[in-house]
Amino acid sequence: MAKTETASSSAPAQPAGSGTGVAILGWGGDAAQACEFIDQLGLDAAVLDAISVDKLDTLRTVEFLLLLPGDEGGAADAMLAIGFMLAVLGKSRMACLLNGDEKVPDVLKGATAIRVDDSGLWQLQLAREMKRAGLAVDLNRLL
Repeated sequence: MAKTETASSSAPAQPAGSGTGVAILGWGGDAAQACEFIDQLGLDAAVLDAISVDKLDTLRTVEFLLLLPGDEGGAADAMLAIGFMLAVLGKSRMACLLNGDEKVPDVLKGATAIRVDDSGLWQLQLAREMKRAGLAVDLNRLL
């Protein structure tokens, strides 16, 4: 059987840790707030709002996946993105933000969970988690 290659599949895949960005899986105001926070840390944010295989393939160089709380829209799309990013990054480079009494979904057990609070402590916890994952995070930028 002949193998057909496309331009995107012939490019070498870059290993996790070679990029400078954070992929954000979520929609609405939470995504905008998360982007501002990522920018404040001096990192690049990529919001996964329209999930496709092509879009995911362009994200091989991101260093971290941030899962936002609340309704994730199309569950199949979200699971595709989570599975892809888990394979690329591993669970140590993922974090789930939770609101109120939300619980981590069963499929994400083992991933880091950070509860969003009004005092903003979640931002420090998330920045520290990103730093532990190897991102160039300057915690002084949070002040």
